[in-house]
Amino acid sequence: MRATIDMPYSLRHGVCTKIKYRHIEENLKKDIKAMLSAFNTFTKDGFHQMELWQLGKNKDYGFVRSEYCPKAFMGKNKISVELMDEIKRNGHYQKKFLCKIETDETGQPYVAATK
Repeated sequence: MRATIDMPYSLRHGVCTKIKYRHIEENLKKDIKAMLSAFNTFTKDGFHQMELWQLGKNKDYGFVRSEYCPKAFMGKNKISVELMDEIKRNGHYQKKFLCKIETDETGQPYVAATK
């Protein structure tokens, strides 16, 4: 069996990987289950609802997470001034927003765009 899943990532052993093709029926079932459970957290244009949960020491980078993708890197240029002001004011990071996730050459997920 071979199928293309129209959802960009699959969680396996704590690492998000891009889904391309699945050859084993059991893996396909797992991917479909993950896709359905995260269905409402994705927009039509591929943005995924995630939360900012950690900032670097100098607040020059951060990490976002969701149930579907547990950790993705986010550069400071993707963190809006409004979000930084809110974090400073409220003192917590659990702020949800939409992220477009891509993977780098090593397969690690990162935030390519936010809205």
